[in-house]
Amino acid sequence: MAGKTRLRAKDDELKMLKARLVLREKRLQDESRRRAQEIEKVRHQVAEEVQAARARYDAERESAREGIGQTAGGTRGPTGSREGIGPRSAGHRVPNALGHRARNVSSWKRACAR
Repeated sequence: MAGKTRLRAKDDELKMLKARLVLREKRLQDESRRRAQEIEKVRHQVAEEVQAARARYDAERESAREGIGQTAGGTRGPTGSREGIGPRSAGHRVPNALGHRARNVSSWKRACAR
């Protein structure tokens, strides 16, 4: 009789452990599903941010190209030579560290060295 009671107690304990194991497995699956959804949301956000950054970059690059296209040719001076083409030309002004516009690169270097 005592053997049957002990056997029944062990059987009940085994059933309880199996039930706990099933619940734990279900919680792990739910947690895994939730984390996969979070990761997918983050991937989506990153993809949107990358797309927006590419659009900004392309717009800035296009804007820079347009700006270069407008000023790259320079103008012809009274002697027929081009003015304002390079950083060392007399018409080109470069901002120094203080935000002041120097006459050319040499004066810009002198202003920054002060």
